[in-house]
Amino acid sequence: MSDYQRHGDGRGGHGRRRGGGRGGGRGRRGDLRATVVALLAERPMHGYEMLHEIGQRTQGLWEPSPGSLYPALQLLEDQGLVKSAQADGRRRYELTEAGRAQQAASHDDPAPWEAALRHADQADLALSRMLHQVNTAIDQVTEAGTTAQKSRAEALLAEMRRQTYLLLADVPVSGGTSAAEGREPTADLWRRVDEYFDGVLLSHDEDLERVQRASQAAGLPDISVSPSQGKLLHLLARGIGAQRILEIGTLGGYSTMWLARSLPPAGRLISLEIEPRHAEVARANLANAGLADRAEIRVGPAAGSLEAMAAAAEPVFDLVFIDADKQSNLEYFRWAMKLTHPGSMIIVDNVVRRGRVADADDTSPAVTGVRRLIDAMAAEPRVEATTIQTVGAKGYDGLTFALVIEPASPR
Repeated sequence: MSDYQRHGDGRGGHGRRRGGGRGGGRGRRGDLRATVVALLAERPMHGYEMLHEIGQRTQGLWEPSPGSLYPALQLLEDQGLVKSAQADGRRRYELTEAGRAQQAASHDDPAPWEAALRHADQADLALSRMLHQVNTAIDQVTEAGTTAQKSRAEALLAEMRRQTYLLLADVPVSGGTSAAEGREPTADLWRRVDEYFDGVLLSHDEDLERVQRASQAAGLPDISVSPSQGKLLHLLARGIGAQRILEIGTLGGYSTMWLARSLPPAGRLISLEIEPRHAEVARANLANAGLADRAEIRVGPAAGSLEAMAAAAEPVFDLVFIDADKQSNLEYFRWAMKLTHPGSMIIVDNVVRRGRVADADDTSPAVTGVRRLIDAMAAEPRVEATTIQTVGAKGYDGLTFALVIEPASPR
């Protein structure tokens, strides 16, 4: 979704800290699929055995979540490297002959968990050891403590968690807040709330999940919109009765699919993507979902494609979704104003930048690109606009919504 996440190692490397948290574990991520193959070369394992082994072997520096492990296992099964079977009521995984051959070919390489430890920061290791000691103490309270002692332990942990997140926000910490006074919202809480609503309001969708798997397998950055955000785009497009949609920034086609599905059979979506490899993955995803007839991907710099569309007097669009390089936001908005009509909606993603947009000292290209866009919208009499901050599995960011209320200038 956001380009500050662009250089991650893909969804397969995501992990979680023991006891909660999301992201790269304690400061390090690893190659999850290579790690799984290396572990299964030792013996067959259940999924949670693998998670435990990775945490143990990296001294807690990297602990993938089940949500990242099982898609990685599915990819390995699809590639014929791993097979699974039910055993004792659980699914057990083991290498196939192809998997063993691949692992044998790399037997001279250091194990993935060894690489994580070799490059670990000493501060990361110190924090990991301390957290292990805290976990041990909590285990003992859980086993032998009285009800009052367990309640006190919960309050202590709640306060410790709150104070720790305040450190990340550069807020002075103190010991004056009790658990009864409420807990600070955290990234882990945002993620869990997303998972709750997604689980209730979004049904299982094989086509959308295939997009995510294919994007991961192709090594595309994990920056697509979240499921809830994708459905928001879908509902907005349906709500305004969009017949033509323009998307700037395709990636693997996840948001493209949500938007294309909102269109009637005769509708049309055009998505602009600068990276040929991304466009190739997205085209395959759309074709697999039966949407190739209504979604077209054009490859090349978006500004050039937009200029060509205006020069060719292509029909205007009912909705424009901008989710590309943030420093070009203003240029994309100006072209969008030429390619829309009164009643069209323009939506721009990643405008809050973890709050950096409000930091006057931040002059990074992405942040200044957002500010130029917002200033232009404020000065543009043909639109009414607002911005909504968002939190969730994709972190802290936001979306700007602009409604075109007057006709565009002649092209």
